[in-house]
Amino acid sequence: ILSKSADKLNVGIDYTVIERGADEKKKRHGFAISVDQIKSLRNLLTRQSLVASHTVVLIKEAETMNRSAANALLKTLEEPIPNTSLILLANHEEQLLATIRSRCQIIRLSKVDFKVIEESLIIQGVSAESANESAQMSRGLPGVAVEFSHEPSTREWHEKEIKRFFTIFDCNLHEKFQAIAPFVGSNRNADHVTARETVGDILIMWEVLARDALFFRYGLKQHIVYSAYDSDFKKIADQVGVARLGIFLEAIET
Repeated sequence: ILSKSADKLNVGIDYTVIERGADEKKKRHGFAISVDQIKSLRNLLTRQSLVASHTVVLIKEAETMNRSAANALLKTLEEPIPNTSLILLANHEEQLLATIRSRCQIIRLSKVDFKVIEESLIIQGVSAESANESAQMSRGLPGVAVEFSHEPSTREWHEKEIKRFFTIFDCNLHEKFQAIAPFVGSNRNADHVTARETVGDILIMWEVLARDALFFRYGLKQHIVYSAYDSDFKKIADQVGVARLGIFLEAIET
């Protein structure tokens, strides 16, 4: 698919997306991509190969396939259907079967330069101020920057988690417990896969904030991502100190 021209790919293409199915009883996403979904995909691809010039399949969170689903997909990879491209998205490729990884071309997506994101947002009609803020907070992820620019709820959630970070360092013990309560609660009906990903996103954000505080402490302001919080970084750097910030970073990274 990488060698084909865009004009050819735009003619007679059929797109299919596979993701964790919904659990209708519990009103949430399932924990895994099931073997039935992969078997249905195989049947679908066989039919589509007769009518579409090219078929593209996008499998989201491919690492969430259960063992049976992964083995079923492996059969499809071993016996490829003509004019079909399968794209597996995975945040944790090591969780995929080694036999699946060995049959795929692995493309690692690197972060995009801040200026490129900012300029792209402005071209899309985003104000210069909003584009600058969104690009800074995106951590080099264009999709995140677009969400910040166009989805107020995403920006509000982000700002809430930044506030939670500062609360952990600058409050009494009771307020600290309140700040981390959402991470230690238990809900049997929760979508635990999504919850785990959300906590992961928050920890990444906190890691960046902790690094920003260290950058501020050492006068490296040009490396700070969340530049709007300089006064908060100064307060944390003075109160907490470099050693405790280093321990905090190490705990997140491990």
